[in-house]
Amino acid sequence: MAHESALPPHLSELFQDAVEHHQAGRAAEAEAAYRALLQQEPDFPGALANLGDLVHARGLTGEAFALFDRAIALAPHDPVAHINRGRALLLEGSTAEAEAAFRAALAIDPDDARALNNLGELLLRRSAFEEAHTLLARAVRVAPDSASAHTTFGKLLLLGGRISDALVLLERAVALAPASAAARSVLAGALWTEGRIEESLRQHREALRLSPGLFETWSLLLFTMHCGAGRSPDELFAEHLRFGRALERSVAAERRELIADPTPGRRLRVGLLSPDLRRHPVGLFVAPVLEARSREAFELFAYSSKASADDVQARLRAAVDHWIDASDLTDKALTARIREDRIDLLVDLAGHTTNGRMGVLARRAAPVQLSWLGYPDTTGLGTVDYRITDAVADPPGESDARHTEELLRLPGGFMAWRATSAPADPEPPCVSAGHVTFASFNNASKLSPELARCWAEILRAVPGSRMILKHQAFEREANRARVRAWFEEGGITPDRLEFVGFAARWQDAYALYARVDVALDSFPYNGATTTCETLSHGVPVVALRGETHAGRVSASMLTALGETSLLAETEAEYVALATALARDPARLATLRASLPKRWSESTVGSPERLARELEDAYRTAWKRTLEGAPRKVVPATDEATLGAHDYDLVECEDGVMVAVAPSLESPTAYVLREQGGWFEEERAFVSALTQPGARVLDVGASYGQYALPLARAVGASGRVWAIEPSARTAAFLRASVARNDFAQVTVVQSAISDQVGEASLHVGASSELASLTAEAALHSSTERVAVQTLDALRGPLDLRGVDLVKLDAEGEEAAIVRGGARFFAEESPLVLAALRRDGGLRHAFLLLGYDCFRLVPGLQVLAPAPSDDGLDRFSLNVFFCKPDRAEALAARGLLVLPGPSLDARGAAGRWRGDLADRPYVSQMLPYWEARHAGRDALEDALDRWCDAHDTALPVASRLRSLETSLELLSAALDQHPTLPRLVTVARVAWELGLRETAVGALRTAVEWFTHGEGISLDEPFLVPCPRFDAIRIPSNEVTWCFAAVLEQFERLRSFSSYYEGKGSRPILDSLSQLGFMGEEMLRRRELIDARFGPEE
Repeated sequence: MAHESALPPHLSELFQDAVEHHQAGRAAEAEAAYRALLQQEPDFPGALANLGDLVHARGLTGEAFALFDRAIALAPHDPVAHINRGRALLLEGSTAEAEAAFRAALAIDPDDARALNNLGELLLRRSAFEEAHTLLARAVRVAPDSASAHTTFGKLLLLGGRISDALVLLERAVALAPASAAARSVLAGALWTEGRIEESLRQHREALRLSPGLFETWSLLLFTMHCGAGRSPDELFAEHLRFGRALERSVAAERRELIADPTPGRRLRVGLLSPDLRRHPVGLFVAPVLEARSREAFELFAYSSKASADDVQARLRAAVDHWIDASDLTDKALTARIREDRIDLLVDLAGHTTNGRMGVLARRAAPVQLSWLGYPDTTGLGTVDYRITDAVADPPGESDARHTEELLRLPGGFMAWRATSAPADPEPPCVSAGHVTFASFNNASKLSPELARCWAEILRAVPGSRMILKHQAFEREANRARVRAWFEEGGITPDRLEFVGFAARWQDAYALYARVDVALDSFPYNGATTTCETLSHGVPVVALRGETHAGRVSASMLTALGETSLLAETEAEYVALATALARDPARLATLRASLPKRWSESTVGSPERLARELEDAYRTAWKRTLEGAPRKVVPATDEATLGAHDYDLVECEDGVMVAVAPSLESPTAYVLREQGGWFEEERAFVSALTQPGARVLDVGASYGQYALPLARAVGASGRVWAIEPSARTAAFLRASVARNDFAQVTVVQSAISDQVGEASLHVGASSELASLTAEAALHSSTERVAVQTLDALRGPLDLRGVDLVKLDAEGEEAAIVRGGARFFAEESPLVLAALRRDGGLRHAFLLLGYDCFRLVPGLQVLAPAPSDDGLDRFSLNVFFCKPDRAEALAARGLLVLPGPSLDARGAAGRWRGDLADRPYVSQMLPYWEARHAGRDALEDALDRWCDAHDTALPVASRLRSLETSLELLSAALDQHPTLPRLVTVARVAWELGLRETAVGALRTAVEWFTHGEGISLDEPFLVPCPRFDAIRIPSNEVTWCFAAVLEQFERLRSFSSYYEGKGSRPILDSLSQLGFMGEEMLRRRELIDARFGPEE
């Protein structure tokens, strides 16, 4: 920054104020002060140079360089203007001119720390390490208090593998400038290299807090979050989404929608984008694949962000048609270059790793953009169209929901590795060594205390065994000591551990395999290169299948190799597999002898196979683009996941935990707290009929009111696909899945209809009622969502053998059936669907051979449903199924088949015996017998009710008995209205699913009790509220019965007190006064008070 010289005192003070504003980051105040000074002293070079720096930051490039040039013309021997000009040129991508400007500054003052630091950093980007080292060492020497110089020099030493020296410099930089985001970001990278993950994450986050626009730092935070334990897949996806939205907003003005060239028969132009096209794991994987590619079909461009003179980069240069050194190009300049090259498909190989080019992808440099190989997760960008993977590393359904890209799954696996050296000796080393040697050659960043404890358990189980840990971080005693301490906590003494540091020659590294009996893969972040090298050498690798791609890479390889016997599904199984293998020298010998050959013959050992499948994937992506296939819709908000503070957990009566909004204005949150479950009677029925291992599809899953209890019912061997369009509601559902540890549940965020595309989802005050229909647009906000059909999802989600489908899509159900016509025709599930009384849904299913049924709640069976108009006003759902499913359910006593039913009767007067165990019946029976002489229709009705509940009778007969009971009761009530007959009608009508009839009878009974005239319970009756079946009459049977009537009326007249609001208070107050408040009624009163405030 320029300083004052030869200024009058008043202008010198103004300049000093401007500099203070500038250094403090108050750009507007600084610019105003510089301009005020230049009005009075227009030829002051310092103000010109500093003002140029500010206006360039505002994007006023022309004015900035005019100011720099004028400052240099006025003071050619002042290095500041040269430095500021060089920094601006560097940001514009003019690195050669920037270098000249910095060298001009150094020619004026060889010890100018800013010039030394800037030129050193430029040379560092070019991999000119020797001169960069000289310059940066001098910068630190001449400016011992410069945080920038310490940061850049620390970065250089870190890249050179001098981690200890780098840490000293970087920690000093942070101490000198605690508010330096750049210093903290580089320090975070050094800590990651050491394997100090949590410290690294803290530094990354603090850097982003200080400077939220550091997208490279944010990328490295995302990468680091995969290491260590404690971060869920949903948490990772949410952070990727936040990154993607922020970066896309920052470059929105530069983003272009590029038109694909449809010219048939031409070679497709494919660009590879990476800083790792060199001797690096990515380069080593890619080189043989490119060498096996089709040169006739594809013209290949490589955009390398890092120059290197190694042998692998030489191979890669020879394998492509065009090599572009992009190390000096900014993201903006590189985007322009790729567009100029008219690239059709741009394949990114770096993702969120060091020197990745997310800024290029966010601007959209090519019509089709793909991600492959270099990063184990989504980019989070809506501008990246596809990610290339396989079905083991990213299983259909659960992985799709956590990607902003469409997943293209290669049949033979997403990677391949050609063994580069001779396999190890087939004799296990334990034979000659006298002890088993385990090993991990994985990056130290993948190790954690939890992983070490697991490995310690294996070492304890195999007496005398040793373990080798190899990584460059272990050259430092501090890192070795930290890992030793982890093992010591698990009971393993230091003498059983051997640490190996960096091996300069790959031959030395490979020689270690001759000492290893069993390799232990890291988790939750697997090895990749190390797993390939180890297996192809013949050393078995025991791996644990994780929840994300990073934790499934080894699973992908072992599956392709046909050796899933080495793959564990749980940590306990991982320990058991490793232990058993170590104790079986014969199997170790067999594996060491067979693995190298099997590797070379497998898909994962064939770069030629991978080249073919990659090119097929390119063609698929290109074809879809030309056909106008809609791009995947990325959630419009950052609500894909929630933090623990964003929701409340409600434990339902079945033990399922449901994450809900922390507000009583949410119907779901309120109802679950009130009733301990969802209010629909069908929920308990489908949960009871669903057997372990079943496969369930929930379309319109909402908060999981059905999906979660069904997940418990199907168990770990079953599957539940929960499809929910609303981003926020899906976030609550994912949180519930995580808190219940339901690995069997796949949450898919999408709308379902009769066509694929995207649409506006209209979300009202309650996200439970989100709808695609135009009628819902009034009084609602909108959210753009992906729209799929069941037929389109059937393959990706593997919707086969589905036992139960639940449809509740706020009016879209008939369209869903049309869009799933093939699914419903070929499958034969039981379908539970929300009732729409327009006949469209029933007609759609009728065309596919499905009959319609309704639930009879008192019997928990399905019965043929009348027309939609004939269903009870309170009915919310109906069932559909084909004859084969109906017969299977009938055989289980869960469904009454259409047709006449046999009328099976029990003994006359059976009600006395069947109801005798109910306290109120035993209390009232003598009174009834004394007051009620002779047998009449009422007793016949009670007998038939008992027949209906006799599970030894056929289910069709039981249903007919319940219907007959209500017919007899209704006739008796018409003939002679009495209170016992009225309340019994309420009970039987409710059990039949005639809720409207039951509510009417209860309302009349309430009025009868309220008026207090002619109240007599001198006839046998069924108490209307089932809870009272087990409650003795304490003293007054009228008070007791009135309480039963009130409670059932409160429960049945509305689905919840949420909808009645304060209107429920009079009934609840009466129940309280009567002394019969059950737990649910108490909860209702507490919720009403919490929602509206206590009644005054």
